[in-house]
Amino acid sequence: MILHQMFFGISLISLSFILLMLVIFVSGVVLAWFNQKNKFSDYITYIPTALTSLGILGTFTGIVIGLWTFDLNQIDISIAALLDGLKTAFVTSIFGIFLSIFFRLLGYILPKPIINGTINR
Repeated sequence: MILHQMFFGISLISLSFILLMLVIFVSGVVLAWFNQKNKFSDYITYIPTALTSLGILGTFTGIVIGLWTFDLNQIDISIAALLDGLKTAFVTSIFGIFLSIFFRLLGYILPKPIINGTINR
C-alpha cells in the first residue's frame, strides 16, 4: 500500500525530474561500459555531480511550488499543496543523491570490458 501511494502519488514535476535523472544515469552506465578510447570520460566523471545537482534543483522547485500556492487566509486548503511541493522536494533530492552514490559504486564494483585482451580502465 505504501509503495502504491509512493509511486502513484508522485507529481508530474517529480516524475519529470526522476525520468531525467534515470536517463542520465543509464546513459552514463552505457557510456562507461563502452568507453573504449576514453572519449566520454569527461561526461562520465560529471554524471554524479549532474545527478546531485538535479536532485537539488528538484528540491528548490518543489519548495517554490509549495510556497507559491500557499495562502495564509486558507491554511487548511494550502497545507495540502505545500506538502505536495515538499514531497517533490524530498523525492527528487533522495533520488538524485541515491543515483549519484550508486553510479560511483558501480564504477568500483562492475568489471570493465575486455578490449584486445586487456581490461579497459
